[in-house]
Amino acid sequence: MKELIPFLFRRNNKPIDGKLREKLSVFLFCLFFSIIMWGLTKLSHEYDVTYTYRILPTGVTNDMVLVSQPDSILSVSIRGSGVELYRRLFSSRMRILPVSLKGMRVRPKDNRVIGILRSSALRSLLNADLPGGAVITGIEPDTLRFVFEPSYSKRVPIRPRLKLHFTPQFQLYDSVQLDPDTVTVSGLRDIIDTIALVYTAQKSFRDLNGDVTARLKLVPPSTFPPVHFSTDSITVRLKVEKFTEAQINLPVRMDAGEHEVSYRLFPENVRVTCRVSMRDYAKLDPSQFAAVVYYKDIQNNQSNRISVEIISKPDYVRIIRVEPDKVEYLIMK
Repeated sequence: MKELIPFLFRRNNKPIDGKLREKLSVFLFCLFFSIIMWGLTKLSHEYDVTYTYRILPTGVTNDMVLVSQPDSILSVSIRGSGVELYRRLFSSRMRILPVSLKGMRVRPKDNRVIGILRSSALRSLLNADLPGGAVITGIEPDTLRFVFEPSYSKRVPIRPRLKLHFTPQFQLYDSVQLDPDTVTVSGLRDIIDTIALVYTAQKSFRDLNGDVTARLKLVPPSTFPPVHFSTDSITVRLKVEKFTEAQINLPVRMDAGEHEVSYRLFPENVRVTCRVSMRDYAKLDPSQFAAVVYYKDIQNNQSNRISVEIISKPDYVRIIRVEPDKVEYLIMK
């Protein structure tokens, strides 16, 4: 040891000779072995420690909502020995203790219900979680209290959060289909009355060129106490088709209502450009369209031009533009 200590404080960079290296190795081995033996000796003795548990209530009936849990932390005094006892003590993670509230004693108070559960009833649950040989010497608090209010439910529409990116010429053929399109939301009435829509998790689809079916999670609102859904996810269906543009020449007529009017329009026809899916292109027919101008719009019109409106078209068609979108008129006396 007399030769080792000066060596540890030397500032030169001379290499360690073999004899000194051997002494250092023996010293470190003995030190490590002594620490291990000391630790094992200490751990073989019995000690008193305290574990903390966070209470997780389960088995709450559907007609009630847990609104308050004054006693949510349980402190358990334990006597025992061994490595596992201390490993848990120094763990940064608080342990969770699921506790069933079925059969708990309750009593009404105003518009609420108070539940009472003796902590001693949890001994079997706690013993199953403790290291072998550990003994419970105390539990605080000795009584757990739970506060409930009546549950209220209603059906709420679902709104999907989608980002759709299509391959060129492709787009939705029909509206987005949801199954189901509503969900039953349950919780405190004051909270449920504020919920008008339930949203899905956001989902992006890229390069769409065909039908898609996906499962999306519902996102509960951030409330306390939390609300409950009758289902946690829905099915979303997207019908995607290839589209093209079509042009149709339509005659324009004047809707005079109750008036009898002789008129001329210039031009008498307009060209309608519309978007239609390839699957529906063959059944496209001009007779399915109607273009009109309204006589009533002339009365407040400062010019001799009047807007053309498409009042009839197939559901599978989307109007892109009408050329011209205004026509000249002549009212003949």
